[in-house]
Amino acid sequence: MTKTTRQWTGTTSGSSWMHRSLIQMLRFLPLRFMYGFAAVFVLPFCIAFNRKPVKAISQYFKGRHGLRGTKLAMAVWKNHYLMMQVVIDRFAAYGGTRFRYELEGNEAFKELESQPEGFILLTSHVGNSEMVGYSLGSSVKPMSALVYAGEAASVMENRRRLLEQHNIHMIPVNETLDHLFMINEALANGNIVGMPADRIIGSQKVFDTTFLNTPTKFPLGPFATAVQRDVAAVAVFMMKESAKQYRLIVRPIKLDGKEQTSLNRRERMVAMGHKYAAALDEVVKRYPCQWFNYYDFWNELNDNNE
Repeated sequence: MTKTTRQWTGTTSGSSWMHRSLIQMLRFLPLRFMYGFAAVFVLPFCIAFNRKPVKAISQYFKGRHGLRGTKLAMAVWKNHYLMMQVVIDRFAAYGGTRFRYELEGNEAFKELESQPEGFILLTSHVGNSEMVGYSLGSSVKPMSALVYAGEAASVMENRRRLLEQHNIHMIPVNETLDHLFMINEALANGNIVGMPADRIIGSQKVFDTTFLNTPTKFPLGPFATAVQRDVAAVAVFMMKESAKQYRLIVRPIKLDGKEQTSLNRRERMVAMGHKYAAALDEVVKRYPCQWFNYYDFWNELNDNNE
């Protein structure tokens, strides 16, 4: 089979009316009730009818974690259930629900925040990446966050409202490539820029690395931006631990002195990419069921057999 570079274009399901109704419900109903409702009335249909995402996540558990039979079925169920909880948590946050956050490694963020130069915040599609913006906003530097421009208008408006409360402004990513100029301007002004580093958005440039003991490709763009603009980067992961509890994990993505002086520009980009992949690897092994990339990440599935 010919291997193709995979690019994600997913959006939040449902209409604007459904989103508004869910926010209103979550202002009065307990989170655990909504989790239970979703588990009984929504989750079975998602698993039964979303064939491609289920096939992709099943391959992830089989190929990366060696699960089979009942353990595989339970892992797929738990993964979808946690994803539904994460989505519900997002809408609960839109409605004013507050969550608790434990910080791990936040010193790296604080150190960069105190310096005049801008830096890049690398996110990923594990845990609840949107919650990063609602917990890690900076009182020192303005922050800009890349978001997919094709989301529903109600989701975009709620994101904008909550992010701006934390001194964060959205940079919509679309085909005009205007976001590239906005990224450069924000970094030049000494601001923070948050961007996903595990999905290919826009540029098709990639690099080869090993992730979960398997060769794969990651997007080069975020690391190219860091090297070309000569700015630092940290990876952040917001992992769900209970109904209202998250753990925010921060990992510096930093080249050592030898790497800075001995590697050429592209090699420095790739070296940063390897460090990010290693940080993501560590987190996914700790929280294997919070991997939320529902497509053929390792290019292992044969589309002709769909």
